Amino acid sequence: TNPNVNAGIPQLIDQSTDELLAVNQPAFAPVNSSTERDNSTWGIMGDFRYDFDGFALNYLGSYREFTRAEDAAVLAAGGNFVVPTRFDGEYKQNSHEVRLSTNGSGPLKAQAGLYYFQEESAVGFYLIGALAPAPGTNGYIFGFPQDPTKAESIAGFGQVTYAVNDDLSFTAGVRHSKDDKSRVGNTVFCSVSSACDQPGDDTSTINNADVSFDKTTWRLGVDYDLSDNT
Repeated sequence: TNPNVNAGIPQLIDQSTDELLAVNQPAFAPVNSSTERDNSTWGIMGDFRYDFDGFALNYLGSYREFTRAEDAAVLAAGGNFVVPTRFDGEYKQNSHEVRLSTNGSGPLKAQAGLYYFQEESAVGFYLIGALAPAPGTNGYIFGFPQDPTKAESIAGFGQVTYAVNDDLSFTAGVRHSKDDKSRVGNTVFCSVSSACDQPGDDTSTINNADVSFDKTTWRLGVDYDLSDNT
């Protein structure tokens, strides 16, 4: 018995990927369940700029999707047995930024803009056989489906820099952001599958949450070049 492990001190496991997947140390039970991943993602991004007299208008936008389907396993009871796990997730997100800035050669440089981000997902994490080892018994599938989870952020920002000369400049900027996050879901105890549609399956434990917060940050700066290289 390693006294450091019993004392809760983290220990380095110096093993290869194959060894870690097999978990074949004599002290641990072997992993006989699937440990496969089938993930995919795609996205698109656009960057647009239009220059007109003294100013430039920029737009930066993107859309992304990510799908996760992962079979894994966790060790339970001090490594005496293995609990197979399943994670499924569908993520969709988009972001947009519009920025107006000066593009002249004078001493004043300024920019102001708006930023927006939104993500929605449906996820589920399940432990198989952790509470009840036999299929068909309540708790054989113990999981945490969340559908939907949402995140939304909006921000406005501005910054001004004035160059007194080639070496000295002053900068002032401010940003205000507001974020909203929420989830809707359950803690479930199922007998056959994550669908939880059999008699006696329990989906009554609600696992909802939401939070909102906002913050204003600012910047005041003085920049001075001591030499051409500093």
